[in-house]
Amino acid sequence: MKFLEYGQEQEKIVLLICPGDQDNPMWLEQLKQLSERFHVVVPLLDHIREEEAEQRACVQAITSYFIQKYGKEVYAVCSLGNTWYLTRRLFSEHQLHSCKWLIEKSNLVKPGSGVLSNLI
Repeated sequence: MKFLEYGQEQEKIVLLICPGDQDNPMWLEQLKQLSERFHVVVPLLDHIREEEAEQRACVQAITSYFIQKYGKEVYAVCSLGNTWYLTRRLFSEHQLHSCKWLIEKSNLVKPGSGVLSNLI
């Protein structure tokens, strides 16, 4: 799994788990807004499946990368769209410690709207 990172590394870290279309101009605007205040880490999800084994492998890849590079502390974990189950699994396994968990399953937080940045 590959990761994109935005913003200054000394800022608070936000782990943003969003659908695989990170090249979408709306997501790029959301990332731009978040990276003005935070260091944003985005795992590149090629496809999203809900099979147990793939969820486990995906979560393991995310936590391994994050813990190896930053340790267990993350300011916020945000899940958008149909990635909610990955964040639920991250939360339930207690491998990352975060003071904020935002799981937005209904797509009410539209990319580029600034809503996500304001919620964090």
